[in-house]
Amino acid sequence: LWDDRDRSNDAEGIALIRSAADEGHAEAQAYLSTLHEAGIFVERDSEASFRWAEKAAAQKHPGAMVTLAFA
Repeated sequence: LWDDRDRSNDAEGIALIRSAADEGHAEAQAYLSTLHEAGIFVERDSEASFRWAEKAAAQKHPGAMVTLAFA
């Protein structure tokens, strides 16, 4: 897990995860969903969380499917 020593890498890390999610990687999409729902490293945004979870669930990502079941 990241801690305060890694704060300078937040934007770069999120950019890499977002790039992978945009390319269709279900794990990255599910991870972005979690980050947006909790507001970790990104602005809290339930709508963005839901959209990323939908994309990952469409690829049968189990965690994203659970996220949508509870949404």
